[in-house]
Amino acid sequence: MLKLKYLFDNSELALMLLKNWNYDDESLGLFKYFRISSNAIYPFKSQGKVYFLRFVPESEKNVESISQELKFIEISSENGFNVPKVVESKLGNFIETKNTPWGTYHAVVFESAGDETLESVQITEEIAYQYGKSLADLHQISQKKIQSNIKRESIYDIFDLVEARIANDATHSSAFLNHVKQLRAEFEKMERMDHSFGLIHYDYELDNIIYDIKTQKLFAIDFDDCMYGFYGQDVERAINSIESEIEDQLQESIKESFIKGYRDADGNLETYYKNRALFKAFADMYSYFRMKASLEEKWDNEPVWMDNLRSRLSERMRMYIAKVES
Repeated sequence: MLKLKYLFDNSELALMLLKNWNYDDESLGLFKYFRISSNAIYPFKSQGKVYFLRFVPESEKNVESISQELKFIEISSENGFNVPKVVESKLGNFIETKNTPWGTYHAVVFESAGDETLESVQITEEIAYQYGKSLADLHQISQKKIQSNIKRESIYDIFDLVEARIANDATHSSAFLNHVKQLRAEFEKMERMDHSFGLIHYDYELDNIIYDIKTQKLFAIDFDDCMYGFYGQDVERAINSIESEIEDQLQESIKESFIKGYRDADGNLETYYKNRALFKAFADMYSYFRMKASLEEKWDNEPVWMDNLRSRLSERMRMYIAKVES
């Protein structure tokens, strides 16, 4: 998540950045459907086709990190994996970095891959099967085609950052520090084999999978969180997403279909089954520190929506700390 100060609609900034690509003037009304989380996303059209402008402040993400993310997308696409196409700018660049009145921003444009995410459709067992299969396909590409030639941080880099932040923050208890150290020690014990460890998506959740109704194909989006980790961590995030979003009476059949699709595509589930609780604990820790970073700055007379969001995130953080320290 971006810092709260970046979560405002800024159509003027979006238009400044979009002018580096071709677009239909009459489509700018689509900007009202923007969304902002770890990036700002603004839809538009060019020659009648839907595209998405994605941008982020330079202070939040460096251009090399984005370049490596796009390289992951490119290699995946070259190996038959369904991802939206990255669109070149007027100058032939996939990333445009521009100075603006609001600071320096990195911008990328993607083709639209479909109308709905899996979060917004009625998921059948067949769709869940394809969901699991697609994740295994991505892991096969990571294992066989990528190895370590894409420069992204690893889960161990995340632990380094977390421990550094704890060391500089007296509000965290010794119990919390011990929890993080013990969690890291458990991860250090795991064998990093080619079939279990590599470049993972790490946000392969229902809202990041596009379902193209016409072709009935799935497209993965938002590779923004990709890192080197255990493939089982991707499986855990996907299963967690199913458990969070799917109705209780359908969950088991959907999870079973997802697992079958993953297994049938030669996905290795051994590490997931052995370490699901640890993978969930890492995800909770990582989420906590991302929320904490987002809330670091505070201003007088914040708008109501920001105050409400701050309260919700603060409560989630409080509950997490209470759970860890109990």
